[in-house]
Amino acid sequence: MRNLVVAGGLLWLAACSNPELEQKVADLEAQVATLETEKATCEEERTKLEAEAAKRVEDFKALLADVDPLIKAGVLSLEVVNGKASMSLSSDVLFASGSADLSDDGKNYLGQVAKILARRTDQSFQVEGHTDDEAISTALYPTNWHLAAARSVNVVAFMLANGMPPDRLSASSYGQHQPIVPNRTDVDKARNRRIEIVLMPDLSQLPGYDDLVAEYGRKATGPGRAVPADGAAPVKGGKAGVPGARPGGGGQRPRPGGGGR
Repeated sequence: MRNLVVAGGLLWLAACSNPELEQKVADLEAQVATLETEKATCEEERTKLEAEAAKRVEDFKALLADVDPLIKAGVLSLEVVNGKASMSLSSDVLFASGSADLSDDGKNYLGQVAKILARRTDQSFQVEGHTDDEAISTALYPTNWHLAAARSVNVVAFMLANGMPPDRLSASSYGQHQPIVPNRTDVDKARNRRIEIVLMPDLSQLPGYDDLVAEYGRKATGPGRAVPADGAAPVKGGKAGVPGARPGGGGQRPRPGGGGR
């Protein structure tokens, strides 16, 4: 940039009697102005990203402090998984084997978690159900997908009843397909049987967010309702549900033959 400025100055001296050089000087000055604007934009974006990164770290540390008693009690763990903060609770604490009904201990611990998360009013959460690789085949839960789905939905329902707003919670099932460790031993399988509560990322913190909104955005009009933003194209694609799933296993007991634990 300094070289451009110097060159521009020299050309300006000669341009007094040469219209062609005068135009070149004007072009160089325009290039310098453009570069200065781009530099200021980059600096602004960098400052914003650094502030957002610092906020995410502080938010994670604050959440870690809030759930520390539960971590020390061995009830849950808090980790960063695939770039997202995730709380993991053992299914063996929350449910009986082959069941989606919350245990008394499970309700106690989830009640504490719900109170902590309800205070984070700008954060959305996804509750994920996971099992081990032992197959289940009952009338109520034909597969591990169904068992994990029913468990995650029941956890969401309990958290809603304990103060969590419905527009900030969702449920999903991964069945046996995202193990923490290979299912070699009973201890390994116990680790894989779990409920994870994932803090969903906020795309508004990403560079280029305004451009994404202009092309794909829509305006929320209330919990569970939204309309396309003016001039915006609808977002394509979606999330597939669990075929044939019967979430909400509360009040129903599984039949013998329960795998997935």
